[in-house]
Amino acid sequence: MFKIKNLFKPYIGNKSNIFFIIKNIQNKPLFFILLSYAITSIFLPYKFIISLFILLYIFIYLKNIHLKKTTYKDILVTIIISLSYITINYLLGFKLGFLKNPLTYNFFNIITYIIPIISIELTRFILINHNQNKIYYFLITILIIISEINFNYLFGALNNKKLLMMYLISDLIPIICNNILFTYLSLKKSYLIPILFILINNITIFLPIIPNISWLTKCMLTILELFIIYLYFKNSITKEQNNSFVIISYALTFILATLLVCFILGLFKYKPITILSNSMSPNLVRGDMIIYKTLPQDELNNLPLNSIIVFSDQNKIIVHRLIAKRQENNITYYRTKGDNNSVADSHEVTIDNIKGLYTFHIKYLGYPSIWLYEYFNE
Repeated sequence: MFKIKNLFKPYIGNKSNIFFIIKNIQNKPLFFILLSYAITSIFLPYKFIISLFILLYIFIYLKNIHLKKTTYKDILVTIIISLSYITINYLLGFKLGFLKNPLTYNFFNIITYIIPIISIELTRFILINHNQNKIYYFLITILIIISEINFNYLFGALNNKKLLMMYLISDLIPIICNNILFTYLSLKKSYLIPILFILINNITIFLPIIPNISWLTKCMLTILELFIIYLYFKNSITKEQNNSFVIISYALTFILATLLVCFILGLFKYKPITILSNSMSPNLVRGDMIIYKTLPQDELNNLPLNSIIVFSDQNKIIVHRLIAKRQENNITYYRTKGDNNSVADSHEVTIDNIKGLYTFHIKYLGYPSIWLYEYFNE
């Protein structure tokens, strides 16, 4: 006979009880220091002090840390991928613009930034490799994730859906993905790779200018970088035989993923956009993703009637059909109308407002964008 308590049996048995887990964990002092670090993470000034205690404990009581084999190739690949990530960010900056870095750093700031990174990754490495159990891997990873969350900002964003979503996508998701990867690398490799990876990737916070990229772009690029790092080390650890094929396949994956990110960001001649209404029904309906082509000025002045164009009007992006055009003082004015609308649009469109020309569409692919749009505008 089915009983509800059977659902919870794996979690309340003697060997899975949280008290049993903590009782049998190795290096309890280090674990409790990490626990304190996570609990006090909301009070940012104390994180540096606790990280100093972590380093002190490690160097006094755990002098002989067994360092797993990390090759020069591993270090070189980590450096190359991390620098590639930074390069892509700054290349996007030339397209999207740059911002002045609001943060200023002196020597003390740099030290208070580096020491917590080193102490936490050493703690992760020691605890994970001294507690060979998936429950411990999960618990340690969760504690470190908690320690990296900016609770002050998170609590302040709870009443603002847009700020909350921005934080979840641009910060929390990368934090979770980072820590899952770092736990894997600490278990399979060493603490050197995560430390190197973090320090190189965050070197931009010390630079005077930073790329003006969106929170969604930041998340996509971070996950792409982590995925490439994971693929390399997975191959390195499992020692797949056909290395040339693996390297080629990983390179192609990286190139295609980068191109996809650039396409979604609208960096190419062909750009995507989502249909939010049924004004162009039945040809284009809500949820369709259309691909439109940007055009040079001479072509924009000679668009054929009956074409479907993408244009801006009062801070809104609209996809409607051209039904008439006229010229006045060497300026071309277009009249547009939605196929499903009974009357034409109230405003004429000039080439300054036109984004591009419709080429084709993919059904249903735009619904995720609609859900986000509706979530932010409820």
